[in-house]
Amino acid sequence: MTLIEDHITLKALKIAGIEAMTIYQGIKSIMEDDRIEVHIIPVQKRYK
Repeated sequence: MTLIEDHITLKALKIAGIEAMTIYQGIKSIMEDDRIEVHIIPVQKRYK
């Protein structure tokens, strides 16, 4: 039952336009590639 509910929720979010958001694109790339890329901008320049 949970899988069906998740599918319905995902369809509703797609209809609402979440596909254009960067968080959705990031999650989609993680699910497709099975890897995580982390890009960090240092808070202070001395930590580069």
